[in-house]
Amino acid sequence: MDRISNLPDEIVCHILSFVSTNEAALTSVLSKRWRNLFAFTSNLCFEDKAFATDEDPGTDVTRSLIEFVNRVLAVSGDFPIKKFTLKWRIKSAHVSDWICNVLTHVIGHGVEDLVLHYIYSDYLYDQLLLSFFSCKTIVHLKLGFASHMDILPKNASLPALKTLLLDCIRFFPHHCGHEFEPFLSACPVLEEFTIICYGEWEWWCRVSSMTLQRMTIINFARFSRPRYCSITFDTPSLAYLKYSGFVHIEHPVVSLQSLVVAKLDISLSSREHGERDPTNLIEGLRNIQVLELSSITTSDIFYSVREAIPVFEKLSRLSIATELGSCWKLVPLLLQNSPNLETLVIKGPLHYCDKYGQQLESVCECLSGYSFPWSCHVKVLEITEYRGTKGELEQMKHILEKLPCLELVKVRAWAVAKFLFTKDLLMLPRACKIQLKYCQPSEN
Repeated sequence: MDRISNLPDEIVCHILSFVSTNEAALTSVLSKRWRNLFAFTSNLCFEDKAFATDEDPGTDVTRSLIEFVNRVLAVSGDFPIKKFTLKWRIKSAHVSDWICNVLTHVIGHGVEDLVLHYIYSDYLYDQLLLSFFSCKTIVHLKLGFASHMDILPKNASLPALKTLLLDCIRFFPHHCGHEFEPFLSACPVLEEFTIICYGEWEWWCRVSSMTLQRMTIINFARFSRPRYCSITFDTPSLAYLKYSGFVHIEHPVVSLQSLVVAKLDISLSSREHGERDPTNLIEGLRNIQVLELSSITTSDIFYSVREAIPVFEKLSRLSIATELGSCWKLVPLLLQNSPNLETLVIKGPLHYCDKYGQQLESVCECLSGYSFPWSCHVKVLEITEYRGTKGELEQMKHILEKLPCLELVKVRAWAVAKFLFTKDLLMLPRACKIQLKYCQPSEN
């Protein structure tokens, strides 16, 4: 007899909760004792892809999954369910009522973690409003289906919800996103919020939460016509912000006094009309400790409103993305405004040639006559893409000579001719330690 078979049912069920429910169901063939154990795990996970084959049409997949889910729920009875996951990628309108019945059953058992991904849209959403927007037990909620959010029910309340992820959820344009604020208001203890958008969405909303600590906003509609009107960040407790999308016309209120980490990838759309003003957003970052500018366009936008860049008294780590031929004009400005900066990360190549490979000045013109302030406290310099050309070596030498407090240089260099790289870098006139990590040219 193997050791697992001798374990109590509670421990076996706990072990089975770490795999999907259909995988756990395979253990039912081991013995009569194991026949229904998989249905008594606190984590139930159902995915239609687990039932699909190349020869199996969608209707058979739908029927198989429905039968399996119904069987599991019938066997589990009143057993408490802590996490429930349902991922349905097949369009099938007639199963909407069934899904809502399943969720009503699951939520009635005190589910704390709910993950729902469904490709069908509006009708299902109307039914879901009645199912879980007044659930008192949900702590973590992930919704992913191509749906619009229109009017929230008056009794909407998620008093225990701490983590919310909306993937491909949109608000009706004629409401200008105004349902966004009452949606967050229905979550009085929300701590982490993520929204991922595809396509058009009329952003004219107020992100307001006194408890929110982490927020991620990502919009992939780079080639559509989103109407970015106005967005307000009334989030005084927010410590982490990842924000990717187009610049809005305005940010009327930006309350980010507790922000520690900001990762920004913002850009301007040539299809948009009117002025775009990120001034308030940039000024609201003054208390951050870690700043990551994830694209060249983000740096260009910062530089375009450079008069608004505040003094970052608490900033200790700065990361800036670069491209071939990109100018470092923002770097000196940020160093001047960051008196306590200790780590500078250059994510990309050094400035040594344009995108066609033509050699430019060895040292970027914005740095050639510039001496980093002696008050600059940068101790660690990280270069993520070093190829070892003569121009790069000159740029590196110039930077090392201008950073008075530098103690450590971390260089991620291409593996080609790594012996020469090592020799050249170690001969640079600096007393600091240099660490090298080699990678293949295809690696990021």
